[in-house]
Amino acid sequence: MAQHVESVPFLVFDVETTGLRPDLGDKVIEIALQRIQAGCEPVQVSYVLNPGRPVSDEIYTLTGISPEEVVAAKPFADVRAEIRALLEGAVLVAHNAPFDLGFLAAEFAGHGEKPPIQPVIDTLALAKGRFKFPNNKLTTIAGELGLVVRSDAHRAFADVDMTAQVLKVMIERLKEQGHSVDLIQDLMDHTGSELLSVPVISSIMLHDIRAAQQTGKEFIFKYKKAGQRKLQKRRVRITSFDGVYVIGIDLDKGEERQFRVDRISL
Repeated sequence: MAQHVESVPFLVFDVETTGLRPDLGDKVIEIALQRIQAGCEPVQVSYVLNPGRPVSDEIYTLTGISPEEVVAAKPFADVRAEIRALLEGAVLVAHNAPFDLGFLAAEFAGHGEKPPIQPVIDTLALAKGRFKFPNNKLTTIAGELGLVVRSDAHRAFADVDMTAQVLKVMIERLKEQGHSVDLIQDLMDHTGSELLSVPVISSIMLHDIRAAQQTGKEFIFKYKKAGQRKLQKRRVRITSFDGVYVIGIDLDKGEERQFRVDRISL
């Protein structure tokens, strides 16, 4: 992608949800978006949303969102036009992007709409690709980069604000290290992945990957290697998943391999 980083808008976003599985009906209860571009004032919005289903006490405690806020809130349908307008033409930015993108896609799909397809920068993948942190939680990365960690972490806009700052400092650090970061493609290269877009990983695949990782059961899938047309069957014991790569022991070859999610078919 030959677009210069200063010539295109970035849309940093985050969602808070009722759970982890949009395929089983979990919904977004808060979304925050910040559209930023060089030379322009940022545009930011944040909505608490009524998911139309019960929200657990655990989620209320984790996010700090109150039951009263949710009951009084609009449904996603009432704000989706404004969200789509902010997404349009922007490079999307999120921390652990497949999670947020999966929920965003599910919300649009629930209204018979396809979400916009555009490039995505995942700060989690960027952290794993070019940096070494004690762990890759957003708050840890922010602290390690010398940023102020907000006390209201786990509210959507707090995470959006931290993600935007983290990306800015990461780009500065990469420049200091002599890396090229002038183009969107440069940033993609530093994540060790190709461009991602909303349909890259379905909520069903995301669930199956996480379930296999948590249970230790083998993950069976078909894989298309770069430059090849034929899909190959693989059996893997997953050791880690960063939202871009499934990493694990290939049970047929007896060695650790990594598999990019946009080349996996179930």
